[in-house]
Amino acid sequence: MTIRTLDQFLHNRRRKTDPRNPILEVLETYWRTLRLGDAAPARMRFDPSAIDTALPWTFMAQSNGSDCAVRIRVAGQKLHDLLGLDPRGMVLSGLFDDTSHETLAAMVETVVNEPALVALPLRVRGGLLRSEINATMLLMPLTDADGRVTRILGGLVGPQAAALRGRKFAIDDTQPYRIEPLAAWVQIQPKNNTRPETTSPPALRLVVNNS
Repeated sequence: MTIRTLDQFLHNRRRKTDPRNPILEVLETYWRTLRLGDAAPARMRFDPSAIDTALPWTFMAQSNGSDCAVRIRVAGQKLHDLLGLDPRGMVLSGLFDDTSHETLAAMVETVVNEPALVALPLRVRGGLLRSEINATMLLMPLTDADGRVTRILGGLVGPQAAALRGRKFAIDDTQPYRIEPLAAWVQIQPKNNTRPETTSPPALRLVVNNS
């Protein structure tokens, strides 16, 4: 995707807003509490116990500057169930069909380099004895120990009982989604953000990859 085409693509998409999901709202609200000014939060400040309701749907990915190098390092149990496999070590693009790879690469580039929050509507086509699946993916930047955005805090929420069963996601261009740069976003968000309440430890385990 050329720079001019990418700029126009992002300009058009910024006019849209995503339908909010309660689980992803918990994750996003917590991420906002970790921010300092318009900077991306530090990975070391992330505390899984603070997002117990969203934890099973949460993942952490590591970026080395391109979509093909973005790998999932941590994944909640609900994602394991939805994907039907252990996603640790997988490239993020491996969850998507070929038609979505170019758009996904542009979105990851925006999250890491701008940086920005991105929320994408996803769908999986139905078929014989398989129903269509609609889902939402949230991607938010985190910084490493050197202050560079090399981590992505993500959430992927789909139907409770759904399973891909070998199928892959497509980014649904017929539905609205968000691209919000951090520098601009700080001006339009409420200033009285509060940390979401937690009443118990995470109900489902967080699968961690230490490699």
